[in-house]
Amino acid sequence: MNGLIQDIRYALRQLRKTPGFACTAIVILALGTGGTSAIFSTLTPILFDPLPYPQASRIMMIWYAGEDGSREPQSFHTYRELAERSRSFEALAVMKASQPTLSGADQPERIDGQQVSAAYFRVLGVPPALGRDFQPSDDVFSGPKVVILSHGLWRRRFGGDHTILGRPVQFDDET
Repeated sequence: MNGLIQDIRYALRQLRKTPGFACTAIVILALGTGGTSAIFSTLTPILFDPLPYPQASRIMMIWYAGEDGSREPQSFHTYRELAERSRSFEALAVMKASQPTLSGADQPERIDGQQVSAAYFRVLGVPPALGRDFQPSDDVFSGPKVVILSHGLWRRRFGGDHTILGRPVQFDDET
């Protein structure tokens, strides 16, 4: 313990002799520590924390890879065939990113969304908080247009109105 105290005293004397070096070293250490903790706190939820779904370790994502390793887009019919032939999965769902324009009484708004198959929320283990889930009868080519709104969109755009159920909504000029 005596040696540690002597080392600390020696370090403080040396830093007092060269204040420019001391300030530079302190600033560099502070920036390095701050940057490292910012990156760690950003990447931890993405890389290490489990997904916020029940039994998240059982959820898998499947895609076809091209010769260069990039993801290849597939048709809805490919999903249907996989769903019919698969014996390894409890449930199978498909999703496609979409950015429709929500229009109506308010200003039109481009939103981030997904076009999904009927089993999507069942696969994630998350039922809708209000209203019904997608039905297998909704999951047909050119079938009925059914929408499940996110909680944030429902609150922001529709004021959290519980009577929204069953009302028509305009996306890309389609009801």
